[in-house]
Amino acid sequence: MPTSTQNPTRVVSASAVGSVAWTTPPNAKSLNAAYATAALNNSQSQYLRATAFAFAIPSNATIDGIQVRVSKLRTAGTGNLDDNRLFLVRRGVILAAGQIRQDQGAAWTGSAVYSTYGATDDLWGVPWVAADINDPQFGVVFSCTETASLAATAGIDHVEIIVSYTAGYLASPSVQHSGEVSLFGKRYRLKPEEDGTPGKVRVSLATQMP
Repeated sequence: MPTSTQNPTRVVSASAVGSVAWTTPPNAKSLNAAYATAALNNSQSQYLRATAFAFAIPSNATIDGIQVRVSKLRTAGTGNLDDNRLFLVRRGVILAAGQIRQDQGAAWTGSAVYSTYGATDDLWGVPWVAADINDPQFGVVFSCTETASLAATAGIDHVEIIVSYTAGYLASPSVQHSGEVSLFGKRYRLKPEEDGTPGKVRVSLATQMP
């Protein structure tokens, strides 16, 4: 099963949920020990909204599953951090109807660790086509909370999305290598010529008597 893994090229703090904005959200574009942070104390963060993943899934592919990986840690304080909400975004719309994946996340500690949400066969409760994944507004929103009434700063180092898919059939037969033909997604070796050279594709024209 092919997969494609991409990083976001746009990460912002979005006020649709929570009261604490993320600082330096673009730091979550790549794994670089520079963090998007939210200082919490019995409060919730806003959404960290990551989009524009630049996927290029083939247009005739079948989407099988979507995984989100978040590298997170408590950068300061002693409070208790928990995942709050994590939803996918399709064509700019937050898919709140999908199951919240907070139960899949690893615990927040003082060391960075990846939490993986979703699976290779998890469509998050909605159907997908390649155009949804390739759309620049496809992405994910993530919020966390502090639950012990103590100061704690949440840090996000990196967000990435992994899409699993099944490649579609080729639109028509095609010759891709000498001595082979590709037909409906399968490769067939052509019979060698009498002199032992690789087989060739020949086209025959026929007419039918009226």
